[in-house]
Amino acid sequence: MDMDAIETFILLAECRNFTRTAEQQHIVQSTVSNRIKVLEDYIGKKLIIRDKKGVKLTEEGHLFLKYAYEMYGLKMACIRDISVLHQFQDRLNIYCNQWFFNYWVSDILTRYALAFPDISIHLNIEHSENIILLMQKQQIDIAVISYHLSLENMECIPFRSSEIILVGSCREFARLKDGVRRDELPGIPILYSDIWENYLRDISDKILNDGRLFHIRCNMLDSAKAFCIAGAGCCLLPRVMVEKELKEGILVEIPVTDMERKIFQSYMIYNKERMDQPAVKNWICMLNEKNR
Repeated sequence: MDMDAIETFILLAECRNFTRTAEQQHIVQSTVSNRIKVLEDYIGKKLIIRDKKGVKLTEEGHLFLKYAYEMYGLKMACIRDISVLHQFQDRLNIYCNQWFFNYWVSDILTRYALAFPDISIHLNIEHSENIILLMQKQQIDIAVISYHLSLENMECIPFRSSEIILVGSCREFARLKDGVRRDELPGIPILYSDIWENYLRDISDKILNDGRLFHIRCNMLDSAKAFCIAGAGCCLLPRVMVEKELKEGILVEIPVTDMERKIFQSYMIYNKERMDQPAVKNWICMLNEKNR
């Protein structure tokens, strides 16, 4: 399958315009058309529909786009790994989500980079769900995610944990510092973040089970924290994320007096096939020395 055609299809799917696609790739418009036709002939299905309003993907086009991104990613990974082959001893492909990196991984990775300058580091920020999909394609050396996995080719061990607490802007919610009961939560403006799915289902199902609509829903904890600081509502977050703001009086902890203590647990995943290679082996040794 022609990689030039695949890259052209990806760009066309993103900008939905033949002229802009040609301009961005520095080719003529007829070349764009020919490359798309090559793909459609190879697959045997129409991938796009072109009309006066622009370009639309067919159902087959939407499905193919997902695989096109994966093929392009593999191509770039191949080029990257080959390019560093003789410049570095090894390469480390590490994946985690944004808040894990900010609060738990950044310091470790910085120390690793300083200690092992002959290892090429490739940091990738993704959602845990996306990282799990990539694991099946053997593109990951190390990952930090919020799920415990049992995969034959991966070793999964507990990493860092943090208590989950309810917090709100000190300016707006200082009155609640002495605590609330679970049955009082529906009367408080609560921000939704993806932490609810894994750790707070008992509250959402039993207390907030009236189909209520959250004023603000965030799929990233750092975004939920930003709305919380702004006073838009209260949010359940890992304590590690808000320790600084609590000390500075920006946020106030609101105890839920009749809720059992909830702990957010993260896990570090190792690719077993890479554990004897310098990049992963050095990482494991460094963490073991720190934990002694």
